[in-house]
Amino acid sequence: MHPNIVPHNTHVKTGMSILVALFHDEGGCTLEYGDTVYVNVAPPPFPAGYVLPKVENAGIIRIVPNMHLHYKDKIRYFVLNPENISAAVLLTSALLTQVMPELKQPVELKGLMTLDSVIAEANIETLRDFFGVAPKTTYSCTETSACTVPSVQYPLGFIFDWRRDLFQLHPVKKEVLSNDTLVGIDEVQTGETYQMVFTSFESELTMYVLEDTIRCVAMGDDHIGTDHPVFKFGSRIGKNISLHNFTRIDEDEILSALSKAKIPFVDFTARGEVDGGREYLKIYLEHSSGLSPEEIALAINEQLNADDTDYRNLADFFDYMPTKVSVVPRGAFAKYLEDIPSGAIPKVDRISMDEEKFRRLMEVVDRHGGTG
Repeated sequence: MHPNIVPHNTHVKTGMSILVALFHDEGGCTLEYGDTVYVNVAPPPFPAGYVLPKVENAGIIRIVPNMHLHYKDKIRYFVLNPENISAAVLLTSALLTQVMPELKQPVELKGLMTLDSVIAEANIETLRDFFGVAPKTTYSCTETSACTVPSVQYPLGFIFDWRRDLFQLHPVKKEVLSNDTLVGIDEVQTGETYQMVFTSFESELTMYVLEDTIRCVAMGDDHIGTDHPVFKFGSRIGKNISLHNFTRIDEDEILSALSKAKIPFVDFTARGEVDGGREYLKIYLEHSSGLSPEEIALAINEQLNADDTDYRNLADFFDYMPTKVSVVPRGAFAKYLEDIPSGAIPKVDRISMDEEKFRRLMEVVDRHGGTG
């Protein structure tokens, strides 16, 4: 439970800064009184649904559609009213598979904020070409609430709001986290990946070790006029897939392999599966690359061979290719996310999804034509 000062500062301080950055086109802020912001997040009591109406109450913007509409109805509103939307906040997967195919023609927005930045990063040019603006994002979670402002100069980057709390960072390359490994925001290095440790000044003085990695991409944003470092989201920490106890594959490795192989994707979930006495990295992938499942698997395998010595040793020892890919139909992950009842930002478990969730995903996939 956060004290009242947390949601208050979230919208009065960080929230208003987010709004200005959302409408910033590098030349300056384009926000005008009465601009309409389309928002597709869960309604109150979830945090975003609680805070956003307070931003609207300031009288600068209008938020559409009704916060309490069902997810499908919110998607339908975008499809039917694109000319009445100044800026939009929603999942990239929804844009790619549910909004853009229905709109067919590009739509000019003044701002676009995506809530799943990893997918947006893989499709950034597609989004920019269709909506006329580069996507932006912020970082927030239950412990921190909204604590960052979107970068304007670096799409999908974010800057921590130094007015709010204490942010310390643990370099991931130093495997054991301790007080001695923590560095301040002003001590980070460009290109390094960190795990965040957060201490709130607005509630109890509790130090939270967050299970996310972030990467420093720049030491400042010229368009905003700050020399505070810019970060991008990496992945969740802790989940991995073990193959014959030779190698452990985590989300970062799969994301890196997809990026290096230049495979644009909507989303994926990966599991360890056994076939013929061998363990495989099985990736269920929704993509837009035009490649066959076999070609994608070969491309990922090539990248893992190059970057992961243990993976390469496993393949050599057992004389097989440990990666398999099944392609799921377009829109399957967005449909899967529609009926998740909790959380302001529904997410796909990309590593070792539990059996009940995986079964539900496969039911959605089967209804859309099965895997390829």
